[in-house]
Formats: sequence, structure tokens, C-alpha cells
Amino acid sequence: MNTNETELTATADEQVRMMRNLRQTAAAWLVGFKSARSLRDAPDIPRTPGGGYDAAELVGWARRRQPRPEFSDDDIERTLQVIDWTITDSARCLLDYLTDLQRRFGDGGLLRYVDEMMAALRRCAHVEPEISTTPPGPMTRLEENRLLETENRRRLEMWHRQRLAVRVVCERCGRVRHGRKWAKAELSDGTPAVNGTCPDCESKANGRRAG
Repeated sequence: MNTNETELTATADEQVRMMRNLRQTAAAWLVGFKSARSLRDAPDIPRTPGGGYDAAELVGWARRRQPRPEFSDDDIERTLQVIDWTITDSARCLLDYLTDLQRRFGDGGLLRYVDEMMAALRRCAHVEPEISTTPPGPMTRLEENRLLETENRRRLEMWHRQRLAVRVVCERCGRVRHGRKWAKAELSDGTPAVNGTCPDCESKANGRRAG
């Protein structure tokens, strides 16, 4: 190893040592806190035995604290419909797999799973439209991508409308799920419905079993 390589290696090693024991001001800057005081008062923040901050652990902590967007009941109902449809026949297998991923790799394992799932879904969705809306003449790659995105959005909206037409009805009390809420509602004739159990009825049933 020549002199320049030795200097580069030493510099890299020194940088790693510094990143493993950041001071409060540097740590606050790394995760976007406005002041060191805000970082000091944050709950459950990882610290080194010497009272510093390991950059890798700090970034992982900050990612776990990423705020989740507030969903409307319509958004929640859409999400629940997608989840119901996705895991109907694979809930146990999927839960065991994701639990193992989280145990082995932490939250990063779950994020990697989401990345792979999104990539697979994009590959599956990358199909030609059933009805061609291609304008005459050759298109640029940008125009092709825009056309494909428009068609995929149209298909997604159509799928959502079809799925949202299916209502989940509690088989015990008869209330209908809509996002966060379960409420009494009259379903119009011909509305497809599937049985479910609302949280109140599930809690009562669990209480009876426990008793």
C-alpha cells in the first residue's frame, strides 16, 4: 500500500470513528433537528456508553419516527380493501415472513420488502393498454411513459371503484365499515357485501372467551 492509499484509509477510519460518536450538535444536524436541545429531549433516542450518538443508530431511530400521513376515512377504506384482497389466503405466511424479516434486519428489512414489492408491482403493471390510445406517428419515450402512467391511473381508479362497491358488514351487529368507523347503514339492493367483525364485537367475544 503506497503513502496516498495509507492516508486515505486512515482518513476513512477516522471518519467512521467520528460518526460512531457524534456530539449533540452534529447529531441534531444529521437528523434535521433545529436545535441540540430538541434532540436531547427526544424520547428513546439511542446513545453510546460515553453519552454520544452513533450515526447509524441515530438515522435508524429517525426513520422509525417518520410521521405517517393522516388518512381520510375514504383513504383508509381503500387501504383496508386492498389489504383484505391481498392477504385473504396468505395472512399467516405473510405475517410470519415479515416478522422474521423485522427480527433479522430491523425496520430496514420491512422497507426492503416494500421496495421489492413496489418494483414487482411496477413490472406487472407495465403492460400495453387494452384499448390503444396511441396518437398517430412515432412517440418519444417521455410520451410513451406519460401514456402508460395515464392508463395505469385509469385502471387503478376503476379497480378502486369496483373494490369500494364491496362493503364489509359485521356479522354480529350488522354495522358497515367505512374507514375508521363502523356504523349502521342501509345497503342498496344489489350492493355486494362480505362478512367481517367490528372491533366492538371482537372485543366482546374475546372478553367472553377470556372469562
